[in-house]
Amino acid sequence: MDNDIASLQKKIFERALEQADTPVFVIFTASWSLSCALYQQELQDFEIEIIEKALIATLDIDSFPDLTEKYGIVTIPTTLVFFNKQIVKQLHGHQNPEILTNIVEELTTPSSSNDLTSETKE
Repeated sequence: MDNDIASLQKKIFERALEQADTPVFVIFTASWSLSCALYQQELQDFEIEIIEKALIATLDIDSFPDLTEKYGIVTIPTTLVFFNKQIVKQLHGHQNPEILTNIVEELTTPSSSNDLTSETKE
């Protein structure tokens, strides 16, 4: 049963990435990590601020080991930013919510979104 739920959640996640017309922040965390727990608390205000401009998904590396491996996650927390079905940023460790807000603004401002999507991963 748990595998069925995880499989369904993975399919929903992948479909959301395919269909999103806004930036998608995927934050890889672990339930046992204090650093991840603190980061998630800090992100609550960020989520409220950008709710109409981007999607945020949190994936536990222990619950989704196949996605963790697929995206080469080796440190937590790691934030992947998807836009137009591709990864445009890879950020390791705690990120200041202001930095994340700036990424949303860059991606959702028509004149600069093309520049950011052509950048390499950080």
